[in-house]
Amino acid sequence: MTGNDTLNARFLHENSFDFQPQFKIYMNTNYLPVVTDMTLFSSGRIMIIPFERHFEENQQDKTLKHLFFQPRNQSAILNWLLEGYRALEAEGLTMPDSVQFATERYRHESDKVGLFIEDEMEPIANAEERTSAVYDRYKKWCDANGCFPENTRNFKQILAMYGRVERKRPHAGGSETTMFLGFRLRFDMGGFTEYKGKIPFD
Repeated sequence: MTGNDTLNARFLHENSFDFQPQFKIYMNTNYLPVVTDMTLFSSGRIMIIPFERHFEENQQDKTLKHLFFQPRNQSAILNWLLEGYRALEAEGLTMPDSVQFATERYRHESDKVGLFIEDEMEPIANAEERTSAVYDRYKKWCDANGCFPENTRNFKQILAMYGRVERKRPHAGGSETTMFLGFRLRFDMGGFTEYKGKIPFD
């Protein structure tokens, strides 16, 4: 519905027909849906419009809908719309800072691989890691964070957005394999347990 493709639909008990979408889809929700396709953000198909103003009971006007029907107020609303139209003609459509920030935050929180890299890897110019080792750590990270991992093919494609992924012989030796360049896995403390005994020489 967001790709400008021709869609096919039909009314109830009627023949189907093709049409070109001329609308935008708005979702009013308290919880943002889970996004797994990060290209939705790069294509500009998602924008978050935050409504963060909360009105306490003593601030609410229960007669507001009735006031909208009064001719004097309808005239004011029309003037407000005309003022907005003049601003649109003069300035064009620009995304407010609040919308940009909310959309970027949503993109960041939806990017599982990006969050994994932030938590489990560090950028180092000449570093390299086998993508198999990176993927193993990624699956552990997903399990610890309650999310489903990408398959290996998609994972490598997403890794390439953050660094170079190429097939080569590792610096440490061995046969040719797929490597993730420019990052190193952080030290994994998962194999250690807390020592609760007396500390020697204390």
